[in-house]
Amino acid sequence: MNLETERMLLRDFTLEDIDDFLEIFSDSEVMEHVEPAYDREKALGFLTSFCIERKPKGGFEDMSLHKICAHATDGVKSVALMKKLGMTYEGTQRKHCKSHGVWLDLYQYGILAEELTKSWLKE
Repeated sequence: MNLETERMLLRDFTLEDIDDFLEIFSDSEVMEHVEPAYDREKALGFLTSFCIERKPKGGFEDMSLHKICAHATDGVKSVALMKKLGMTYEGTQRKHCKSHGVWLDLYQYGILAEELTKSWLKE
């Protein structure tokens, strides 16, 4: 299943995505608040077992979720994307995350299953 807007396409991962996947997940700055940066072997294992074999069709359909949440410290680009995806602003946790010695606000957005328009979903 794909989620598509005028300027963006979210699709299932394939093994051909490993170099792009590794570029993101091997970056220690990107992974700073998550876990240690991935090497190629760990990235390939994660991509294969979690992203490809599971073949998610979306949390609302496959996992019967009633809500999907997103959090970001970037109040400009990430928030703009969450809004474009139809997510609703749910609050700000002030000075919640520390990065490079600076406390950052955490912006919270969510979307409920009943809010998701069928025009988003393209099989």
